[in-house]
Amino acid sequence: MSCAQFKLLIEHGHYAKLQDYLDAKFGEASPFASFTQKRTSACSSGHTGPAADGTGTDPEDIIFQIRGSETPLTPDPTDDPTARVSCDGRSSWRQPESGNGTLPAYFGMTSDCTNRWWTWQGSGAYGTGSISPANLYPLDGDRFVPGIPPPGFPAAHVGGDNWSADAAIRFIENEPNWHGMMISLGGIDKLGHMWGPEDQGEPGAAPGSQEEMRHLPFVAKNADAQVGRIVDALDTEGLLDETLLVITADHAAQTGTPGDTFHGVLAPGVTNPLCNPRTPAAPGQSTGIRSDCNWYLGTDSDEHCDDPSPAVEELETALDGNLAFSYQDTQVGAWLKDTSTGKKREAAAAVLDMPDVIASYQINAAQNHYRLYGANSMTSDERDWFLRHADELVDTMAASNGPDVVGLTGTDVTYGVIGDHGGANQRVQRIPMVFYGAGVGAKDSNRELRLVDVMPTILKAMGIQYDANSLDGEAVALSK
Repeated sequence: MSCAQFKLLIEHGHYAKLQDYLDAKFGEASPFASFTQKRTSACSSGHTGPAADGTGTDPEDIIFQIRGSETPLTPDPTDDPTARVSCDGRSSWRQPESGNGTLPAYFGMTSDCTNRWWTWQGSGAYGTGSISPANLYPLDGDRFVPGIPPPGFPAAHVGGDNWSADAAIRFIENEPNWHGMMISLGGIDKLGHMWGPEDQGEPGAAPGSQEEMRHLPFVAKNADAQVGRIVDALDTEGLLDETLLVITADHAAQTGTPGDTFHGVLAPGVTNPLCNPRTPAAPGQSTGIRSDCNWYLGTDSDEHCDDPSPAVEELETALDGNLAFSYQDTQVGAWLKDTSTGKKREAAAAVLDMPDVIASYQINAAQNHYRLYGANSMTSDERDWFLRHADELVDTMAASNGPDVVGLTGTDVTYGVIGDHGGANQRVQRIPMVFYGAGVGAKDSNRELRLVDVMPTILKAMGIQYDANSLDGEAVALSK
C-alpha cells in the first residue's frame, strides 16, 4: 500500500498514536521520525492519528524510507553489480521516499542518484536469486544489506540497516527539538525469511565478501553495530541519559526443513523463480514470485497467485470450489464463499487434515470469536503452550474480514518460505523486548509482555498520562 492509503486507514481508526501522546507532552512542533526499509513500517508508524488534534498529518513529522521509485533510466541488460562505478546510466537504482512532505534541508536530498540516500536495488542480488532456498525471497540489491561497493564505487551509498541508522543519526545531530523515533532495522527479518532463523552462514566466507553479507549471522552483527552507532550519537549530543530506548521485533520465526516440514514449493536451480499460474493471467496482472504463490491462493486487481503447493491444492480440491482465498505461513487461513455453519465445519475438517496442522478453528456467526474444531497429536511442549495461549492468539484475528477457518501448525513447520511466522506456537510468538534508559534497571523480568503492552509501558515510564481503558495493552512495571 502507499503512504496515502496507510494514512486513510489510520484516520479511519481515529485513535491516538504514540507520537500524539508525545506531542501532548512536548509540544506539537516537536517532530517524530520514522526511518525504515519498508512502507509497511514507515507509513503505518509515521502518520499520527486524528484523535488527538483532529488532523491525520503533522507536517513537522518525518517519514523516510529506502524503497522509493525506480530511476527512469534505460535498463542495463548486464545488470552486473560488480561493474558499478557510478550510478549514471545504471539500472535498478531507487530514490528514497518521503511519506510526509518535503524532507528537511539537512538531509541534502537531490533528484539525481549521486545523493547519499539513493541505493542500488537490483533483483536477485549477491547471488541470492539463484541459491535455493534463498531464491524464493532473494535480496533486492542493497535494500536490506549494506552492499559491497567495488573499487571506485561511492561508499556513501551504503544501504541496509546502515541506511536507517545513518538517517536516524542525521536527525539526532540536526533536530534540536525532536521527541521520538521509530527506526526499523529490517535486515534480520529479510535474511531470516530467506534462510531460516538457524542460518549459520557459509563456511569459509571471507570477511567483507558477498558470501558473508548475504547470511543472517553477518546481518545480525551489523544490526547490533547500528544500534551501537545510534546510542553513541545520542551520547555525543548529550541525550542518552534522557532517552528511553526500546528494542523489539515484529515476530520470531521457525524453519521448515525442505522435504520434511516445509510444505511450500522450492525452486532449486531456478534464478528469481516466478509463479506458474494454472490459468492465464489477465492482461496487466502479475504472476508474482514463487514465495507469493506459496503464501497466497487467490487473485485481485493486480496480483494473480494461482500456483499453489500440493498441500494447498488438496485443500482447494477438498472444498470443491468453496475456497475464495487462502493464506498460509506457519498457520493456514481460509476464506470461504459459502460461510454457513456446515461449510465452515467442512473447511475446518479439511484444514485439520493438512500436513502438520495441529489444530483448526472456525469463526462464530458474530465473527468475534473462534471455536476449536479439533486437534491432532502434539509434543508435550507444544500442548503446554497451546493450552495456555492458542485460543487467545487465534481470537486476535476474529473480525468481519478475518479468515473463516484457521489451522495452526506444529513447531518448525512452514508453508510460505523457509523462515516463516504468523502462527500461534511458541517459536513464532517469543520475541525479544529490551527497555533501556534513565531509571530502568538491568534486572531481567520474567513477566510476559505483548506487543500491545509496549506503548502503555513507554507512556508510564515517561510519566505521560493516558486513558488505560482506550488501549488494548497494559503498562508493565520496569525494573528500577
